[in-house]
Amino acid sequence: MLKYEKEIPPGHKGQWLYLLHCAAWFPQTSKKAGTVRILYEDGSHDTVEVHTHHDVGSYWFPQACPNADVGYQGNNPSAPVGLYVSSFPIKKKALKQITFEAGDRSVCWLIAGVSLSSVEIPPAEEKPVVTGANDQWRIIRDIRTIKNGSILDLSGLLDPPAGKYGFIKTAGDHLEFERLPGKAVRFYGANICNDVNFLERAEADHLADVMAKIGYNLVRYHHYDLWLACDDGGRNTGVDPERFARFDYLFAAMKKRGIYSSIDLFTLRKLSPAERPEIAKKELSADGTKALFFLSDTAMSSWEEFAENFLCHINPYTGIAYKDEPSLISISLVNEDTIVGIVNADPDVRNLYEQRFNKYIREQKISLTAENKERYWLRFLKETYEQGYRRMERFVRGLGVRIPLNGQNNIADSLPEIPIRNVSDLIDLHVYWHHPVFLNQPWCTPVAVNNVSGISGYAGGVNELFPARIFGKPLTVSEWDYVNPSRYVNEGGILFPAYAALQDWSALIHFQLAGWAARVREREQNLALFDMLGDPLRLLSERAGALLYLRGDVSPAIDAFPLLMTTRYLEDDTADLGQTPEILRRLGLIGRVGTFLAPAENICLPRGSRTAFALQNSWFEKQLDIPLKRLSGKTEKQLAELFADGIITAAEYDPVRQRFSSSTGELELIQKDRTFRAITPRSEAFILEAGRKLEGKFARVENRQGNGVVFLSSRDGLPLAQSGRILILHLTETRNTNQKFTSPEMTVFESWGEPPLVACRGVVHLTLACQKPNFRIYACDFDGSRLKELQFKNQKDGSLSVELDTFASSKPVFVYEMVREAEEEEEAP
Repeated sequence: MLKYEKEIPPGHKGQWLYLLHCAAWFPQTSKKAGTVRILYEDGSHDTVEVHTHHDVGSYWFPQACPNADVGYQGNNPSAPVGLYVSSFPIKKKALKQITFEAGDRSVCWLIAGVSLSSVEIPPAEEKPVVTGANDQWRIIRDIRTIKNGSILDLSGLLDPPAGKYGFIKTAGDHLEFERLPGKAVRFYGANICNDVNFLERAEADHLADVMAKIGYNLVRYHHYDLWLACDDGGRNTGVDPERFARFDYLFAAMKKRGIYSSIDLFTLRKLSPAERPEIAKKELSADGTKALFFLSDTAMSSWEEFAENFLCHINPYTGIAYKDEPSLISISLVNEDTIVGIVNADPDVRNLYEQRFNKYIREQKISLTAENKERYWLRFLKETYEQGYRRMERFVRGLGVRIPLNGQNNIADSLPEIPIRNVSDLIDLHVYWHHPVFLNQPWCTPVAVNNVSGISGYAGGVNELFPARIFGKPLTVSEWDYVNPSRYVNEGGILFPAYAALQDWSALIHFQLAGWAARVREREQNLALFDMLGDPLRLLSERAGALLYLRGDVSPAIDAFPLLMTTRYLEDDTADLGQTPEILRRLGLIGRVGTFLAPAENICLPRGSRTAFALQNSWFEKQLDIPLKRLSGKTEKQLAELFADGIITAAEYDPVRQRFSSSTGELELIQKDRTFRAITPRSEAFILEAGRKLEGKFARVENRQGNGVVFLSSRDGLPLAQSGRILILHLTETRNTNQKFTSPEMTVFESWGEPPLVACRGVVHLTLACQKPNFRIYACDFDGSRLKELQFKNQKDGSLSVELDTFASSKPVFVYEMVREAEEEEEAP
């Protein structure tokens, strides 16, 4: 038993023992974290037991327990963390010795401080917060049907029908159409999940219209296989004809409107016991099944049968089999099959892998030690995965599939995953800022969410993907989200697309537009963790993303900062097996970042490389014509060295304010101020808290109340200063009615609440440098229709100013249309 003893100097006594402590990794049921044994100078003693969920809580997303107040709270890169203050009555006698003993083996107990007191300090009173309409929050109603040609109709960004330029192919860092060689193409869209893939015809047409008007040119059909698969002679590899007919119609409706598609060939489909004889006597999780594919011929055959049944099916509405479908841009062979993670999903599957590993070690005549075991285990997993992936690849290519394939799209920040992921035609990744944490049962309350701005995390979420990109291959992001109900969720629609455009990635697919068909059928819905349908402010922020990323308003960077990694990385005993370095996440705010993966003797660095970074001894500076930096030490020190060497400039980096400006001059993030701005010819975006001001070339924004996301964009394609029609968005926050949070920090909620949604008030003062006179500005509804005209004030310098107050009208307003009078007359019938 682990224990720690401490002798107490003579004369110390008190009636209360106070601990500053926390616990980690304990189960949902109460367990003994440990025991405190107190020996008094007179020989008597006391025993204090400390139990989780009562006397101590988790350091992760801290929340008070009956005898544990949150005494300290901070943030690590992933979540809020904290320490607890707990009190225990003891005898008021002089202490001689205190001993701490570990408790249940499932609990890690951490003690930061101990003190005695003769006074009982009453626990702090936690005041829950219940959301609802009041003078600062108003009810909003979602409107799904966007008015044709309105300021919110972005369907003009699409080029229907999808597939008319032939198949998609990879071309270096980009995707391009086979009939448009040399022209890079981007895709911007969202996931639809579960039964949303099988809508009735009218619902399918409606959803396709909604997606087109948001500006999406891509949909990912996700989690459809669980619903589509059916029994076929004792094997769950058949396809339900009625559901497939609905899927076919939806697919054709999207294609008709210019919306391309992406699919997975496995996500959640259940395998019958006959399809997994190695694990036939129990239920097997989806992740356990994924891992089994790469060991079991029988399970792999099941994957092949379902893949063939799907891909060879001819869609009657398009007349094309899915294997020959040019509007399909990519296929994930197995969703989130990151081998280093899924191998641990099921103990029986893990045991099969360990048996195969032991055989691998014997055949290779390897002498395992404590120092080299992890490296050989990773090499074994890499080889095992590659063999299985290549078999899948050969199978679908044999069916005639021509489009890019991918896998390993999870755990983006793992260095060992980079060479394993290189097997794919393109690099596909998933990331969330921040994924919810379910404190008791999965997908049940209480739920913890990190109420931290992505700006505080240096564009948190998107920056995690910077080093995971492999130069020379396109990068797509098939799942990303800033998760509700964070105060900062609407930052995501600006930050993520802006930096994805700077990095020049090929596709962004938000998770998720809708997870259930009820989201499409029923207008008034709860605010959900991921779903954007039903949350009108999030749908508005998606339009900002479409203009910044898909239209290409944010310019890609030319300058690059590559991480060098040999193709034999996992065979190098000097290689780091941890997470991708933080400095690369920061440098991605300035220029393109990614990993250059090649043999050490074959170096052809990405264009615009200023310096290269190395984690291995395989690379030598004499091989390069640019500086080579060894990654070691703290991030701030490394940045200071780059600054001193002139590799990054004062225009790009300010260590005092933690300002990072892109090499293009368009993006600026100031971490200390929690501000962001994107200043491009056709769009300007600002993220700023109340009391702050930001300025672009066209707009000046003063935020007077509320969290503010302000976006202005030319809708006629001209630069803002010359445009005759401009979209203005002013986004704050949304919540459910009667959603109950445990504290004013609103990091843990105990109930979801119900409709209607309420939105927070925001007030900004906007000043515009307009070259064209006679502008009018209209407050608009969520369907793009005009509600009322506002009045500009003419300033002495020729600029126009207006106050945008979300509550200035009878209906809350977050959308504005700015039109020059002459053009308004031209549009009049």
